[in-house]
Amino acid sequence: MQSDRHRITPSVRKLLPVILTSHQKLLKMLRRLYLLVVLVLLLSTVSVSAGAPKRHKHHAKASKHGHLKRHAEEKKETESATTTLYPSHIYTGMTAKPPERQIPIDELPKYFDWCNLPDGRSFCGPSWNQHIPQYCGSCYIHGALHAANDRLNLLMNGKESVMLARQVIINCAPGAGLGLGCDGGEAADVFEYMHRYGLPDESCHNYLAKKYETEEEIQKKQKKEDQDSIRDDDDEHDHKKKRHHAHHDHDHHERRCRPIDECMNCMPTLENENVTECWPVYTPIRYWIKEYGLVSGEEAIMNELYQRGPLTCAFASVDDFDYNYRGGIYIDHTNATDSNHDVEVVGWGVDEETGIKYWRARNSWGTYWGENGYFRIIRGVNNMRFEEECMFGIFDAHELEQVLTGKKRGGMFGVVDERRALTTEVVKKKKKKKEHHEHQHKHKKDEKAEAESKKDKRT
Repeated sequence: MQSDRHRITPSVRKLLPVILTSHQKLLKMLRRLYLLVVLVLLLSTVSVSAGAPKRHKHHAKASKHGHLKRHAEEKKETESATTTLYPSHIYTGMTAKPPERQIPIDELPKYFDWCNLPDGRSFCGPSWNQHIPQYCGSCYIHGALHAANDRLNLLMNGKESVMLARQVIINCAPGAGLGLGCDGGEAADVFEYMHRYGLPDESCHNYLAKKYETEEEIQKKQKKEDQDSIRDDDDEHDHKKKRHHAHHDHDHHERRCRPIDECMNCMPTLENENVTECWPVYTPIRYWIKEYGLVSGEEAIMNELYQRGPLTCAFASVDDFDYNYRGGIYIDHTNATDSNHDVEVVGWGVDEETGIKYWRARNSWGTYWGENGYFRIIRGVNNMRFEEECMFGIFDAHELEQVLTGKKRGGMFGVVDERRALTTEVVKKKKKKKEHHEHQHKHKKDEKAEAESKKDKRT
């Protein structure tokens, strides 16, 4: 006989199917929840890896200024930093070495500034503002190209002043895997772009502080936004599908650079002066970097600066510096370590009253900031990590020299070889002469036909 404690009463027996069904539903729900958590984790991992810079810098993120932040433990000695943070298969031009002869600090001048040399000359060009016409985290572009402009000025011995096209870096460098445009990058991204492809001057593109878009692209974008705003949200699957394809197309567009993104020209059409036509310029004057490299430490930076020209240094900018600097020698007391800003360094000096040594550098926030756009920061103590990562370039202006010496000629559609330019002029003259003869022949033919028509009417 079965014990009472093991017997199932009729009332419990009736509830068994309900209990079993509920249990199965609970297990099914838990399994789905587990799969959902796994899927979310996988997607978050993919999105982080997809959005990270190709340099794979650990914990790197774009700062408000544009330089990619890095934690202190990631920045070791210069050699290891070069290997880890700037892999050679990406930064192929980072092969330059510091000057062979390193002059001891006590043998270097007490004051030196490329913007104010002892003979009164200055090789420093105009200053820029990265924040207009809208905010753009492009300090790495401005810091690198300020130094590039001035080194090219030095290369041409002050006879030609160059202002390189910041906008072209925003348009084209991300598509080459170099920087993130207005979302940040490194000075090395700019120098590598110049090493691979060359860079035209600012007469090719005005700075927009965003990626350039043609009128057609702007209209298409506006049309798409209008369509998105009136889309029926009920069809969620279709909505997600369209969004996926739109993102895919955008991603594909970012991976190439059109000729009009590098250089362009616009003029009224010959048929109608009220209609403007824009076209790509395929052969602008480009400026190149033969090679570039890194220096760190007070003496090495001073030698590079003194012997070869201005360079670009990264440092850990803080809010107090950003908003409260009004001039003088800045000293940070917060022990800031996150490198988040790039600037051009043009010289050094010593304060007569305090004896404090300083660097003189150019910011990219307009001439109304700081000391006419420049600032001074304490030298020799690596304050704000200012003396850890300074980039320099060896530049090449042979295309400009070819134009200045007459080997190449320029026009509305770009620069061409002298022989080709002369051939083109001859062809144009022949074409014009042929058109003139054809016009005269047509005119005579029309006159003859008109005379014959009048004769026929008389008869």
